[in-house]
Amino acid sequence: MSDLRRWQDAVRRICLSSELDPTDVRDAGGYDARWTLYRTMVRARFRRVIREGAPRTTRALGADAMDALVDAFVAAHPPRSRYLRTLVAEFATWASSTDLPAAARDAMDYDVAVIHARDARELDDVDVEAFAFERRPVVSATVRVLQLGHAVHRDGASVDPPADLLVYRHGETLAPRWLELTPIEAAVVRAWASTEASAADAAIAAAQATGTAVDEAFAEVLGDLVARLLERGALRGSAAS
Repeated sequence: MSDLRRWQDAVRRICLSSELDPTDVRDAGGYDARWTLYRTMVRARFRRVIREGAPRTTRALGADAMDALVDAFVAAHPPRSRYLRTLVAEFATWASSTDLPAAARDAMDYDVAVIHARDARELDDVDVEAFAFERRPVVSATVRVLQLGHAVHRDGASVDPPADLLVYRHGETLAPRWLELTPIEAAVVRAWASTEASAADAAIAAAQATGTAVDEAFAEVLGDLVARLLERGALRGSAAS
């Protein structure tokens, strides 16, 4: 192993390992106090970025428990990217496999959806026209539909039965927003986001899958849903013929 590689590996372990090994400090050139300070600064930065990027998860767990979870993440699954903007998503992917309390899991899903809504780019390879039920719907790439057991988007109070929540980036303000949906509305949005069929066919399939009658009341639900989604920019329109 080259001296440079040994030094790099030692510095990585100094910053990321759960315990500081004096051997790593020696391989990094000594200066115990300096490397200890550097380790503290790096790990504090990781904690701060994740706390600020996942505020509802931090609130659900508590700051101390959140910091402990971040430390466990850093030791078990060190960040794969040099960019801090990906840190919360990497942390959330790892944390989803841990024994998180249900409220914290809901909060993390919501925090990640907010980040996605803020940062996602709309696809530019689709020509979008005015919405029509006989054509394929184009749902905003910023949209995620969550099923929550806790109202983490509000004050964290319990929700019974689970609530369906649309998280999206508003078309005018460009800020992440949420919209509560009924179960059939959520099923339709999920279908529209992944379909190659017409909006009508996908909506009917969603209704049948959820045992919802396809009748005049369902048509009214669809009309109202389309209006709300178009107004907010969550539904961009229809794919050009």
